[in-house]
Amino acid sequence: HAYGLLRNAIAGVATAFSLYKLVAYIQESTTLAARYETLGVAMIQVGRNAGYSAAQMNAFAASIQKSGISMVESRSTLTQMAQAHINLADASNLSRVAQDAAVIGNINSSEAFARMIHGIQSGQTEILRTIGITVNFEVAYQKMAYQLGINQKMLTEGERAQARANVVMERGKDIAGAYEASMATAGKQMSSMARYVEDLKVKIGGAFMEAFTYKVFGQAEALKKLGAEMDKLAASG
Repeated sequence: HAYGLLRNAIAGVATAFSLYKLVAYIQESTTLAARYETLGVAMIQVGRNAGYSAAQMNAFAASIQKSGISMVESRSTLTQMAQAHINLADASNLSRVAQDAAVIGNINSSEAFARMIHGIQSGQTEILRTIGITVNFEVAYQKMAYQLGINQKMLTEGERAQARANVVMERGKDIAGAYEASMATAGKQMSSMARYVEDLKVKIGGAFMEAFTYKVFGQAEALKKLGAEMDKLAASG
């Protein structure tokens, strides 16, 4: 009898713990889905500023997701590319280079893509070197200026950023094939699992977004009202 009670108690604790973990997972997933939604709004707005439609931005995001870039990272990185005035038609080519660079850097493709775009945007060759891409941006500027028929000093920041993107794509040929060769290894599959898990969370969280949004807006409104009441109280005192 005592054993049966203990077994039931343990089963009850296990069930409660499982429910707690499930609730925590849903909350984490919904928060991530909310970030994904916010990034989508920012991506489309920054894209419009750069001359791209919402449909084009979503298509670019979908194309780089096919190259192993996570849903969240695809929107975040595309926004950075648009801000830097890099031609977004190059996004899928750059993401494929990132796949190979990820193997060199022992990271997943999403992180490699983020590093690559940051290196291109900032002009920091050291960042690119950590993922196996060695470039000379000065030579890239000279080449761009020659193609445009202008003095190098006349290059705009957008043209310089595009020159950096061009040379990264060229140097990507040096590490081409690393991704395909690594796909049969357990190590590469493990590094890819982070993306699978994150994308799944975004999709699961999306199912709870309506209720989550209603709750968040309600809480925000309540906090604003409380703040207003505290202001009145402070003024009357």
